Amino acid sequence: MIQIEHLTKRYGTTTALHDVTCEVATGTVTGLLGPNGAGKSTLMRVVLGLDHATSGTALVAGRRYATLRRPLHVVGAHLGGRAVHPQRSARQHLLALARSNRIPAARVEEVLDLTGLRGVARRRAGGFSLGMGQRLGLAAALLGDPGTVLLDEPVNGLDTDGVRWIRRLLRRLADDGRTVLISSHLLSEVQLVADRVLVLGKGRLLADLPTADLAARATPEHLAEGMSALESGYLSLVEDSAEYVAGAGRPASGATVQSGATMQEVRHGR
Repeated sequence: MIQIEHLTKRYGTTTALHDVTCEVATGTVTGLLGPNGAGKSTLMRVVLGLDHATSGTALVAGRRYATLRRPLHVVGAHLGGRAVHPQRSARQHLLALARSNRIPAARVEEVLDLTGLRGVARRRAGGFSLGMGQRLGLAAALLGDPGTVLLDEPVNGLDTDGVRWIRRLLRRLADDGRTVLISSHLLSEVQLVADRVLVLGKGRLLADLPTADLAARATPEHLAEGMSALESGYLSLVEDSAEYVAGAGRPASGATVQSGATMQEVRHGR
């Protein structure tokens, strides 16, 4: 489980996260949804100890990431980008990570198979396509067989078969009892894979609701409208402090929305 309580993160005069409180439950895929700049990556970075919170707490399995002795056994993450030496092969990169956390070398071969990289394991990572880089990042995240997995935009760069593959993998990880948190700016993608959705806008938690409620209470037209809103940089999920789903015009059962948020604030991400 990931527990976040009253989390605030400021960079100088910019507030990236404002008093965010939520939980990511074990055995579920939770989608972190919001337009670019909403605070999704910042929240993940604070959970992983890459950024320090200004105030509040973020715990994984009841502990701060910085206190974990061998973190890859507890938390696996891929936040995009290529945190790998371009001259190293995929296998060499994974072996170095495995040694740093006392993970058996045999596990490297397992994740190479799991992520479909066996055939390119000896190739230098610097020559990987975006999709192959995504698979290598996922292999690194799963290397320690962790109970918690965080992935930032996991389908980015994958072809159609790769997208279907990662959806099945995320589902299997959750069904095996792991905590899975993925971020996306695409409502359509989150709806297909997540059990629950957290919506961020300009660093504020705007909604926390089961994906089933989103699907059951919004017509296809409303969902299309919601996806268009996301792509345009704003969300239409709440109105006059009541809970609304994708413009459906009625409260969402089981949803929570930050107190005082209005339609205008959400649309502009304030």
